[in-house]
This record gives sequence, structure tokens and C-alpha cells, in this order.
Amino acid sequence: SGEDYESFLRRHFFVPAGMARTGTYPLTKQFSPDEIAVGYGPVRIPPLNSPVNWGQASWLVVGSGGMVSTPLDLL
Repeated sequence: SGEDYESFLRRHFFVPAGMARTGTYPLTKQFSPDEIAVGYGPVRIPPLNSPVNWGQASWLVVGSGGMVSTPLDLL
């Protein structure tokens, strides 16, 4: 296709499906911290472990389906 991975997915899958807030990990940079679920249950994950605070994702994460989305996009 000549496109990078993220661009290909966006153009061929997410845009046609109307999924404006779905993509690979770097998409989390667009979300405010209060828009990201970091876990539920009796053990609370500190805010520092939120995806908005992580560094560059490797292909190990991205290539294996390291995607982010919202419930409305998934619906």
C-alpha cells in the first residue's frame, strides 16, 4: 500500500466504520487522563501507570494489536 501501519488501518478500517477514536497506542495522547480506564476492582492502578504517561510503543505492542478505543466506537 505504501502507507505506514497506522495510516493503513485508519483509512481502510476505522474511517469507513466511523471509528474516530480508535487506533494504535499513540492515539491515547489525544485523550485526557480522566477519559482513560486503567483498571477496575479492589486494587487501584496509580495514575502514573495510565497510557497517557507511557513512552513510545514498540512493535511488540503495536503489531500484536496494541489498540485503544472507546465504548462508542466499539458499539
